[in-house]
Amino acid sequence: MAFFDRLKEKTGDMIEISKINSKISEEKKKIAANKAALAEHYWTKFENGEVLDDEAAALCAAIVDSNNAIQAYNREIQKIKEEPAQTAQPAPAAPQAHTSDAVQPESPSEAPPEQPAQTVDAPVEPVATEESRPCQNCGAMLLAGKKFCSECGSPNIPPKPVEEKNIFCQNCGTSLEKGKKFCSECGTPTS
Repeated sequence: MAFFDRLKEKTGDMIEISKINSKISEEKKKIAANKAALAEHYWTKFENGEVLDDEAAALCAAIVDSNNAIQAYNREIQKIKEEPAQTAQPAPAAPQAHTSDAVQPESPSEAPPEQPAQTVDAPVEPVATEESRPCQNCGAMLLAGKKFCSECGSPNIPPKPVEEKNIFCQNCGTSLEKGKKFCSECGTPTS
């Protein structure tokens, strides 16, 4: 009987530790949310031209530099995407040659390589990915992290992520992903 009494006591302790760890996790989430709100508060002040202390101004300037770098990278990506479309179109001089001046290849091995059939009628619309989303005002695709739409200039606030609740090990209190059957630290079953 003493074994079962100790087991019952140990299980009660593990449940209590798990509850306390859950409270700690909730407080950490509150801290993260408040830090994000604080950052957004300072960013809004910076965007409105308010004077910030030197450290906050330097951090905001670094964000602006990163946003500018992202825009430059996006332009590079756009150039790369446009290059295949430009090379796939026949050169303007070749179709305009007179038939009497044209030289037919003597054998198939000397024939110019065939270009893949590709027509470019209109600019390719960006496809939504996890990193991009449509502008809330005009529908243009924006990469994650963009504060303003490059098409209409409207501010774009990213959607809030859906919060998944983790579970905690009843034995050691380790935070575990939902759906896990055993603790990755101590091996205790989660249910």
